[in-house]
Amino acid sequence: MSRKLKGFLTSIVLIPCLLFLIQDANAASAKHKGWSETKAGSNILYKRAVGETTWKGKYHYTRAQIVWPITGAVQTDSGRKWGKDHTKATSPWATADFAKAKTFYGS
Repeated sequence: MSRKLKGFLTSIVLIPCLLFLIQDANAASAKHKGWSETKAGSNILYKRAVGETTWKGKYHYTRAQIVWPITGAVQTDSGRKWGKDHTKATSPWATADFAKAKTFYGS
């Protein structure tokens, strides 16, 4: 087998492998944080979830929810907030009786 043919066959195998490694490195560069905020109403405590994601060069979403801790049922939901590089999602306020804040991100 000639050197040119060997080099060509090697590049066919290596290029997809390198593309996979580049995509995997981009996924690792996503930075996500989530937290809850509370406020007092008239004898009621309210809570909402907030999530922020920074993912340079990537079109992605962030989502924030308030859920019931035992059943996992969603009480309020921001829906997916899509954008490139940076996204922020804030759920609507919910009554805070045992409520749990959850945030997600993806592409």
